[in-house]
Amino acid sequence: MTFSNHNDNPWKEFKKKLEEFAKGHKRGIRNPFVIVPVEPTYEIKACQKLIRWAGIEKDLKIETFSLKELFPKTTVFNLAISSEKYQERKLIEKTLKSNLSIELIELISTELDKKNEIDILLLLHLGSLYPFTRASELLDELDRRKIKKTIGLPFPGHVIGEKLSFFGEDASQYYPAHVIKKKVGKRELQ
Repeated sequence: MTFSNHNDNPWKEFKKKLEEFAKGHKRGIRNPFVIVPVEPTYEIKACQKLIRWAGIEKDLKIETFSLKELFPKTTVFNLAISSEKYQERKLIEKTLKSNLSIELIELISTELDKKNEIDILLLLHLGSLYPFTRASELLDELDRRKIKKTIGLPFPGHVIGEKLSFFGEDASQYYPAHVIKKKVGKRELQ
């Protein structure tokens, strides 16, 4: 995991790093994954700003995918909402945790096949998938499917030491990601 520890605005640093990878000014070991921690209460606002940025950016083709909109399109989601028994729900929760990232990336991959060249792929609303999948699972699945795009992910959580903490849970490392160390909050999104 590569951390950026600039004293600049983490929001600007996130977009700058995405642009540098997309334009080939920086290279990663694998797919360039760029993560910025966002105060969870500001995740929706951060996603709205990224959608606006994608719409006005002239030099790069940016595609956004709302994970909260893709979630109900998955088979595991539809199975979960049709279950009424407690025993089934426990099994479905386990199935969601093991299959959700695979199904989401399959949906994204299908959409990407229909699109023209894309420079940056933004995965938005990660918090809507809590507690069923993690950022690392989505990024690993993108890597397995060999989706060669610069990936941006606003992460609802915190950086603790050199690790990411999703909604205050135990922190974990995700080595291939480039993480902006400073967290985005209200000030950066004004």
